[in-house]
Amino acid sequence: MAGTSSMNQEKPISGGGDQDKNVLFLLIDALRFDTVVDPVARKFLFPNLAKIADSGFVNRVVTNAQSTQFVLPSIFSLTYPLDHGGYDTGIRLRPKSFIETLKENGWTTHKLETMNQLGLARGYDRGFDTVRSTTDFRVALETYLDRTLGYQVELWKKGELPEAEAVEVIQREFGLVLENLDKIWKEFDHSLWPPTLRKINERVMEGLAAERRLLDEDPVTVMNKVAHLSGAAYWRFLGDRSINRLKRFLLHAWGYVRHKIRVTIATRTFPPFFLYTQYTVVMPDIIDNLCQFVESKRGQKWMAYLHILDVHDCRGFNRPLTVIARWRFLPRWWVGRIRGYTDRRFAYDTALMSVDANVGKLLDAIKRSGQADNLLFLVTGDHGSFYARSPRIHKGVIATRTHFEDIETPMIISGAKSPANNDGLIDSMGMTATLLEALGVEPHPSFKGVSAYAGGREAIISESCGHGAADLARRDLHFTVTTKTHRMMTVLSGTELSTSELYDIEADSKEMNNLADDPQSGPVIAALLDHIHRERAELLALRGINVEGAAAQA
Repeated sequence: MAGTSSMNQEKPISGGGDQDKNVLFLLIDALRFDTVVDPVARKFLFPNLAKIADSGFVNRVVTNAQSTQFVLPSIFSLTYPLDHGGYDTGIRLRPKSFIETLKENGWTTHKLETMNQLGLARGYDRGFDTVRSTTDFRVALETYLDRTLGYQVELWKKGELPEAEAVEVIQREFGLVLENLDKIWKEFDHSLWPPTLRKINERVMEGLAAERRLLDEDPVTVMNKVAHLSGAAYWRFLGDRSINRLKRFLLHAWGYVRHKIRVTIATRTFPPFFLYTQYTVVMPDIIDNLCQFVESKRGQKWMAYLHILDVHDCRGFNRPLTVIARWRFLPRWWVGRIRGYTDRRFAYDTALMSVDANVGKLLDAIKRSGQADNLLFLVTGDHGSFYARSPRIHKGVIATRTHFEDIETPMIISGAKSPANNDGLIDSMGMTATLLEALGVEPHPSFKGVSAYAGGREAIISESCGHGAADLARRDLHFTVTTKTHRMMTVLSGTELSTSELYDIEADSKEMNNLADDPQSGPVIAALLDHIHRERAELLALRGINVEGAAAQA
């Protein structure tokens, strides 16, 4: 079992070669595969990403989930999203992070991100020597309260979770969140923080110590606060033993209005822009810092992980000037549209064009510092983007959004030899495995990724519990199986695994003709279900499913 491998200590691989290379891992959140698959189109629209691709290779990645929170454990720990109790705790309970593996093999490791979901009791800082993050403390609290802790409190309120057990969970998990916020404030590098973000986080910190004391002394009061406050409003009540009803009403009313506006716009194509709840930091804000960082590493053996949200948040209008600045790309984007290089939406493509321009500045810094010939550059995404373009009506339920536009992203690598073959499929775990193999680094025994050099996989499984907590015992588990020829969506309710959608992606690349109810699809469905039975047998067993019996019945 993967969980037993945490005690194994791997030894660094001796020798030079690719192990002497520096590593730049750029994760562009919501980067779609179709942005770079065509060499002519990518050179016209995204010339700097094209330079990286043209000097290396590009593979399609079918991600192990459709959301950042779901899929990051697969990228970092090379395990499935629902392994080790699920993704609620990130990689905190996973045996090993690939960052730790690189560090053990001699790299100094650095994280620079504009991402709010990394850190905060989820373990994504494991193995990094330095961390620079632009976390908005308000949103970090909101995310954890609404998606994880709020669910535990709801179970307690329903009587499904004993109070003593609920108190234990809340004190442990919320305590870690508060502890991490304090650590970020006191110990982490804040050089990426714009002044506005610093002021926001300073306001949150004003009530943090009092909330920590309240959690220790009266956890039931904290649980009642979680039950009656939205995650977005909670930071305004940190340290308070009671809730001011008028204040709560006004905040809830304003939050409801903003939420309805945001949801209404989000499901439409026009108007394209709306306000997010977080303070958005974009790559132009941090590019000078990134360039200085790269140039300062001359002569060292280093690895940097960069996670940016510009493309994911392409519709955000919180920073109007940065949105207006993207209109300079309109002429080139319009010509590309006329030539058939893109059918994606303006907001999405221009956000990526802005990122590409800043990638150009990064490439210049790498060249100036004399490190271009000794760098392995990996560019990828954590998932795709429905908004950019989809042939289907928007599915409001995130669990069912696992079509090509949702779970296909590229793996662009330069500075490494090309894979020996491209016969198999690469998933999120396999992408990281490819990076490690390109560097000549032995994987940890717990890693499940199959690299492109090893031929990839016959089938990819994408999985989640949908919106909210990853309760493996109580909630529906959603699996999507992708092969070279088919894509199938299934759901495990209780102990029943049922198929809702099936597509022949060779004949129907846009996945518009659902074959799930076609009697002739029986053998195909059985074969695809068999991948779930074999690959996720341990998870199914947690639900009391006899995998051998299920496979025989299919």
